Amino acid sequence: MVKQLLHGFKLLAGGLRSMCATRNDTVLVVIDMQPRFLPDRGDTSSPEAMRALAGVAREIVRARRRGMPIVLVEYRRYAPTHPYLMKLLTEPHYGRHRVVRKGQMDGSKAVLFACRAMGLGRPRRFRVCGTYTHYCVEETVLGLSRKRPQDVVEVVTSACTDPSGNRWFAFIPACTGANVSLV
Repeated sequence: MVKQLLHGFKLLAGGLRSMCATRNDTVLVVIDMQPRFLPDRGDTSSPEAMRALAGVAREIVRARRRGMPIVLVEYRRYAPTHPYLMKLLTEPHYGRHRVVRKGQMDGSKAVLFACRAMGLGRPRRFRVCGTYTHYCVEETVLGLSRKRPQDVVEVVTSACTDPSGNRWFAFIPACTGANVSLV
């Protein structure tokens, strides 16, 4: 009887642990929010540029409020992440972010490198947003999905932009694992 009771408590504790996410369980991944890739080159007087920046800014503020780690992925050889977004991480200083560079469309390797460098262990969820939805965002999502099939990869549709327009019906190929979702 006591053995069964202890076993029940262990099961309950394990279930509660999986339901109660820690602040290291989810990583916000921001893809290519560099002025070169934004509408009107990120000019803050442009409504299109501000729409692109505002969606990602909301995600950064949300992640900060929850104490989540943030990884900003930048394409090599281009100016850094837009100052409007960097200001959200530096004024006041937020130490739980990393900027990493990539040399190809898929930034998943850089994301996982940043997670290790931040000492995160093994996050279970990645929230991905950024620009060039149907190129770099999609390739990074597919890379994370392949490299971490047991983890969840969420694409924040309200914080993704593409110069040719977001075509969510064509976003993820049918062969992708069930660990990718649009939120």
